Parts: sequence; structure tokens; C-alpha cells
Amino acid sequence: MAQLIKNYFHDDKKRAALNTLTRSVFGFDFADWVRHGYDTGDYYPYSWEEDGRILSNASVNRMVFALTLPGGTTVERTYGQIGTVMTAPAFRRQGLAGSLIRTILQDTGASYDGFYLFANLHAVDFYRSLGFQPCRETRASLRRAELGAMGPADFVPIRHDSEKQKVYMSLVRHGIDNSAFFQRNRFGLQMFYTGNFETVYVSPSLSCFACYERDGDTLLLHSVLSKKPVSVLQVLRQIPEPFETAILGFTPRADERPAFTFTPFDGGDDYRLFTLGASPGTSLTEIEEQALLFPTYSHA
Repeated sequence: MAQLIKNYFHDDKKRAALNTLTRSVFGFDFADWVRHGYDTGDYYPYSWEEDGRILSNASVNRMVFALTLPGGTTVERTYGQIGTVMTAPAFRRQGLAGSLIRTILQDTGASYDGFYLFANLHAVDFYRSLGFQPCRETRASLRRAELGAMGPADFVPIRHDSEKQKVYMSLVRHGIDNSAFFQRNRFGLQMFYTGNFETVYVSPSLSCFACYERDGDTLLLHSVLSKKPVSVLQVLRQIPEPFETAILGFTPRADERPAFTFTPFDGGDDYRLFTLGASPGTSLTEIEEQALLFPTYSHA
């Protein structure tokens, strides 16, 4: 008979069972992430287990964000992000995942300013049935032709430089994020995305790291980290890869907003953002009201 287990991520045997399900459903697991020390204790799985096998799972991630409001005041928000929602094929359509999410909400609702998740397109109706409501983000973009004079194109990869990797990881923990809405406890998730260092570059002249990749003629700039504030515009001027348009995976600071075009974004072909607890006057309404984007490296 299946039993509910929760908050067990540091139990090696149970985590191995969770890895088996994540590999079969999503094609990844947490083995290397844990082995390299990237787990910071902010990921809490809730699962139905039977005879050592995980049948279904939903997890809540503790997400602490800093938001700079118009006028310069910075406030902190703590949300619960629901993720890794999955059920083994033979056990689907039995209400297992829904019961886990309801348990998460009951257990942890008092700990967070609200909940959100990034839904697969086929699961939109499922999350609506649990009380989640769609929320629209806003994405910033800039054409290269509008950048003006280019700087020295000196960003270089760090994937084979262990010393630069150590500096980068230190900045992921403690550095300046150079955005208006950033995750304070970002180390675990950012290293989940960049732990192979394939998208991480350093600029000696700017003393900063930039995480980016290209999609055709579009540059996707996910993160800019440094010890002191650095201009995202200057970063874009010094990236050597050719591009027609740059899309930011974060919300630029107020002083740089005038340079960018802001477009409502619903997740395109990848996801739909849903929130719970975003009634009038609560902080989750700021996502739409302040034209924000959850950083792409904060997606669980």
C-alpha cells in the first residue's frame, strides 16, 4: 500500500528512488547535482512510495527574491515554487499528484507569501482545478543595432578553467545579480543549470561573468554576476557572438530599462506561469503590475 513520504531528500535510498522516476519522466536526475554539493536544502519533495518505488511526486522549492520597487526601495519576497510534478505512467489519473500538491499547500502555506509554478502546456487544466491562476510575465529585449558603439569583445568561456569556475561559484552565492528582481538563494538552481559551465563566460575588462547562449540570431542572456554593479548594456556590447536581438532572462534595473523593449510573455511553447495566493494586495500581483520576469535560472 502506498504511503506518503516527505522532506526526505537527504535520505540516499529514497533520493535514488526519486531519481529513477525523474529519469523516466523528465530525462534527468539529481545525482550529479548532489554529488557536486549544489544542494542547499531548499528543495522539499513530497511523494507517494510503495515497496521502495516512488509512484508520484510533487516538490516545493523555497524561493527568496529581492525586488527593487520604483523609487529604489528593495523588498524581500519568499515564495514556494511547485516543481518536479510527475507520476509513473501506470499510476496516472488516480489523483496522486493533486493530493501531494494539496498536502504541500496545507503543510507550508503559512511559510510563504504565495505559491507559483511553471506548468507544462498539457497540464494547464490540472493546475486550474487546484486553484492556481495564470499570470503573465514581461520580457525585455534589445536589438544589437540599438546598442551603439561596441566595446572590446572579450568574453571567454570558463569551462576548462577551474580557478575561474571557483570564482564564478562564489559570485553565484554572494555576488551582485545586476537585475531588479533576483533570487537571493540562487546557488542551487543556478548551478543546476550551469554546473557544466558550458554557458558561462568571463570578461576580464568588466570583471564579471555572463551566462548566455544563442538560438539562431537571438542571444539569450540569462545572468550577469559581479562583485560590483556592471551595466548589462555594456555586457551586451562586449559579447563576441553575433546576434540580431538579445533577450534577457531577468528584469533589468530601473536605470537600464529605457534601453529595452518590454513585451508581455506567456511562456511561448514551453510553459504557462500559474500562481496561488495572488489576490489583490498580495505580493504575487507584482509580477504583472511591475512588469517582472522570474529569472530563467530560477525555474524549478
